[in-house]
Amino acid sequence: MIFLYLGRRKEDNPTRRLGSGWRRLCGLSALIILLMVGLIGCGERQEPNVDIQEAVKQLDSRRAEVRVKAAFALGNVEQSPAKAVRVLQRALKDKSAKVRKAAALSLMEIGNQARSAAPALKEAYKKEQNRDVALTIASALRQVAPQTAKEMELPYY
Repeated sequence: MIFLYLGRRKEDNPTRRLGSGWRRLCGLSALIILLMVGLIGCGERQEPNVDIQEAVKQLDSRRAEVRVKAAFALGNVEQSPAKAVRVLQRALKDKSAKVRKAAALSLMEIGNQARSAAPALKEAYKKEQNRDVALTIASALRQVAPQTAKEMELPYY
């Protein structure tokens, strides 16, 4: 237990009654716990292996949450980003705003390798009615095809 000493007399301090050995043990325990918590968050982030075929199947799900997760997963594909880009272009036309936003963010994550998606992003931006999604698509277009974004004079956040 850790106690805070707030101006009481030394005799009233509960940690004083425990003795110096117990105080050291409590302090040492707290230090060990803090170190363990710090070590849990350390290390390199390992991306999960994304099965493109499974993600494509999940994009056809009825549940928007499943489609959102699939769109985000496709943004982490390293093996064949061209196929992921084609699938994400289709996801830009989804009925759910969350899925469209996830697709735009994933294209932004893929970066320069998603240049072929510039026309689809341009079309999606023009048709998008949700302001938040439109701004995300604009950011993705600036990331993927800066020249096209400059020509369109897209807004910034």
